[in-house]
Amino acid sequence: MKSKIIFLAPLSVLFLTRISLFNPDGRYFFGDEIFYKRLIVTLIESEKTNNPLLFWQGIFGIHAKPGFGIVYSLPIWGEARMPNVPYGAILNVLINCLIPILCFLIIKKLVGQKVAVFATSALIFSISSVFYIRHMLPYDVSIVIFLIGLYLYLRVKSVLLFATISAISFLTYPSYFYYFIPIPVTLVIFGRPRLKGSVLFISGFICVVLFAQLASIAIGAKPSYLEEAQRLSGVVTQGDFIPALNFLAEYIISYDGFWGIILVAVAPLIILFGNRKKFFPLIIYLLLVFLILELFSHITSKTVLYGRTIRPFYLLLLISGAMALESLFRKLLKAPLYWLLFCVFLITSLLNWLPRFDRFQKITYPEEFRVEVENYLQDMHPGNYMVEDVYTKKRWEEDFATDPPVLEQEKFYIGNPTLLYPYFGNVEIPCKKDILISREHAMTFSPYQFEGFTKKMREFIIEDPPKYQLIYCEDLTKTQ
Repeated sequence: MKSKIIFLAPLSVLFLTRISLFNPDGRYFFGDEIFYKRLIVTLIESEKTNNPLLFWQGIFGIHAKPGFGIVYSLPIWGEARMPNVPYGAILNVLINCLIPILCFLIIKKLVGQKVAVFATSALIFSISSVFYIRHMLPYDVSIVIFLIGLYLYLRVKSVLLFATISAISFLTYPSYFYYFIPIPVTLVIFGRPRLKGSVLFISGFICVVLFAQLASIAIGAKPSYLEEAQRLSGVVTQGDFIPALNFLAEYIISYDGFWGIILVAVAPLIILFGNRKKFFPLIIYLLLVFLILELFSHITSKTVLYGRTIRPFYLLLLISGAMALESLFRKLLKAPLYWLLFCVFLITSLLNWLPRFDRFQKITYPEEFRVEVENYLQDMHPGNYMVEDVYTKKRWEEDFATDPPVLEQEKFYIGNPTLLYPYFGNVEIPCKKDILISREHAMTFSPYQFEGFTKKMREFIIEDPPKYQLIYCEDLTKTQ
């Protein structure tokens, strides 16, 4: 009963914070989000021409992520009719809320309610768990689908159902393949029956992928699903081929600071204090995932690591660390002290999270800055101004020859109103200027810097941070 009451606090925080983070102006900050907007345009065109296959072809044309298009087809349909209502952003909030809830149900089923409350609280109070909530991207959706599959597997023990749903998760975001490869091995070691379960999982997974391939051919998608999946690895060229451990450590510090490091550091204690029969599959699975991440990112240099690809592994480590702490408290402490430390854990997690949450909540996105500029100019110069975009980033790391932007006198410019990639610092704007408005760029929120930026670029963002600016160019002949 106590654990139920204590869990009401983080559960309330879960819903209230996710709703408070709702900000549709964060949409389309990343380049990949354009696929969502394209699907809206494709649907409109499909309905105008009375050609439903056009929309389905568009779904299979979003970099091997047809599952994403299918899940979001309803909000896409809504936004095609009422573009001012951000149905997709609303669905994002609901999907994000499901991640901790499904984790709670899975851990409760596997280990027990107290451990589930403890572990899920660690998840709720992590910026990593909410980072993509404002963006029309497939990462949260893919995780939710996978968690649904895992929960149903624990309920009905159907490996084939688990394989089918896992494959749908893969069709939603294929770059999470790191997390599917170890599943058959884990089933072989711990499943009942072992070999049969592994074969069923692989067979079911492949059947769903082949069905996607046949469906893409049947509707005339060019390229087909598998051709698009093959091409996907060729477009992933951003980031560093660095050791997974190094990237993970930087990532954790950026998102959750030293509290995140502490939780990850205590995760191995689960071997000593946890129920070995129940926790060993998780331990083996985590080790296999890490080895695969290391193999692809550093040893063979086949794929670079991103915040989005390392995130599920980090969330699993957070859960493991929290479960290890709970097991330690339960084994060594009597009830009153156990519950006291339980509350201390919650409060510590909350205090560590609050300033990061506040910073995330107050981010200004390009669309918000544009609205601020328009309002300012309408008030100060009603009906008598022209505004253009200007970008002030260098092209290369040691770049002294970047052509400065060509600016006209007596004209307003919005500086840097997008995600700036690659980033090697700023160049001077070649005019005598008044900076009328200046705001911190969203890129300066450090978790955004793990989405394709190299370590060197992250250093440049810290040393020479970009800003949004409203600039009035007074005199082109004089350079500051």
